[in-house]
Amino acid sequence: MLRIQFLILPAHQRWQQRAEWELQRLEAAKREGIARRLALLKRALQAGSVPDVIHHQMELERLCQTVERMPALQRQVYQALGEPEPPPASTSEPKANQAFDLYWISSATLAEAYRFLTQCLPATGQEPEWMLAVTGIRNGRIRTLEHLIEVKLASQSAGHASFDLQDFTRIAVTLHEHGQALHAIFHSHRFAGPPHPSGIDDRLQRLLEEGGYPAIQAIFSEDGYIRFFARQRRFAIQVHGKGVICLDRARRLYRLVHFGTLPHPTLGEERGDAVRPLPACAGR
Repeated sequence: MLRIQFLILPAHQRWQQRAEWELQRLEAAKREGIARRLALLKRALQAGSVPDVIHHQMELERLCQTVERMPALQRQVYQALGEPEPPPASTSEPKANQAFDLYWISSATLAEAYRFLTQCLPATGQEPEWMLAVTGIRNGRIRTLEHLIEVKLASQSAGHASFDLQDFTRIAVTLHEHGQALHAIFHSHRFAGPPHPSGIDDRLQRLLEEGGYPAIQAIFSEDGYIRFFARQRRFAIQVHGKGVICLDRARRLYRLVHFGTLPHPTLGEERGDAVRPLPACAGR
């Protein structure tokens, strides 16, 4: 029935509707492609396969370049249609002509981070806060968050956690040697409900920004709420994949609703000063 209705439309209206469908199809393909590439790159990083890491990094960089060209393509289509370009979905997002970083992350990576950050302390059953360093690749102003790194903790309790400065410095140096940077710090607050940055969290973010790290933070609650934040750094978040819902885009508040994680290979013993990947852990 819909096809019949489409065919009886005037030719210019059929062309207009087909163009709109193509734009919608491109947007869906973009999100699916990003989620797939992030998952493949993460799997290659976990497996330690250098050829696969290089291949998927190059594919993701090409996809980034395509995504950056999409707004111009959309403007051309709307100009051809003789219609004004629709406004952004949310006025709370930074404008395109203003400098800001766009952070991409997959729902599978958020689920894996949640699994680690809400684990019990081995052999004690206690539930302290945990922290993770996060890195990825950069293409222009797009940064990915797909590689979770465990850092030794100097202190840890039910209401506090802090990195061991020496181990954190070692990892930062190793990232630099690989041409990468610290993109984020994830940590947990061991209570339910939407989390808010504490004074300690705010001071840490100030130190990161003053130190020149292109890093944001994310806080994970017991029941799956996730809040991303920074101080002066302008940024936007895009979560790719299923299992995460956006509750408040302006406040960058999300909630994890699918807690399953992707399978990954068994990791061998650590070697030298290599960055330690996230180990398998018993989460909730």
